[in-house]
Amino acid sequence: MKNWWESCRIFSPLNSWTPTKRYSIGLYGQYLYDYIEISDDSEVNQPRKFSTSEFALIRKNKNKEILRVNIGYEVIEEIIIEDPKIEKLHDLGVNLADGEVIKKIAFDKILEVVV
Repeated sequence: MKNWWESCRIFSPLNSWTPTKRYSIGLYGQYLYDYIEISDDSEVNQPRKFSTSEFALIRKNKNKEILRVNIGYEVIEEIIIEDPKIEKLHDLGVNLADGEVIKKIAFDKILEVVV
C-alpha cells in the first residue's frame, strides 16, 4: 500500500484571472483513480480523462472537502511526481490540503523542489 504522498499525482497549472499570473492546485484524493488510463482490462478500458484545461471542483460548503471533479473535454499533459519530496512543499508554505489552490508560488518552483 502506498502512502498518500506517493500517489500525489497532479499539480495542474491553472489560468488565473490575469494573464500574467498562474495558480496551481494540489489534488491528492482517491477520486483521481476514476480518471486514469486503463488499458489492461477489457471490461473497463478507458483513456486518461484528467487533467483537463478546464474543470470544476465540487466541494462541501462546510469543510471544503472535494466531493467530485467535473472534468472538461481537452485533456492536457499530465505531470507525475514519483516519490515527491513533500517536506520541501511544507517549507514553501503549501499545506497539502486536497484541492488547495496555491497562489503565491510559481508552478516551476513547485516542480523544482519536489523532484
